[in-house]
Amino acid sequence: MIGANHVLFMEPHWNPQNELQAQDRVHRFGQTKPVVVRRFIVNDTIESRILLIQNDKLNLADGVLNSAKTGKGMGLGLADLKILFDV
Repeated sequence: MIGANHVLFMEPHWNPQNELQAQDRVHRFGQTKPVVVRRFIVNDTIESRILLIQNDKLNLADGVLNSAKTGKGMGLGLADLKILFDV
């Protein structure tokens, strides 16, 4: 990847760290071009629900890094699965 400067997310992953890692790889040392990140999401699908889970995961990670005690587990919980499948 010497000349890549575009990141296209076609399908979101429930773990936002995977996507952040992909973005970081394009923002590597020596990058001289502006980096473009595009995310394709279809409204009212499981993809939009995965974005909700991603936000929860990022907030959880932020809380852990800031020594906040939340009491929530690290994997997909029952509440996360209910959001995914709209139960």
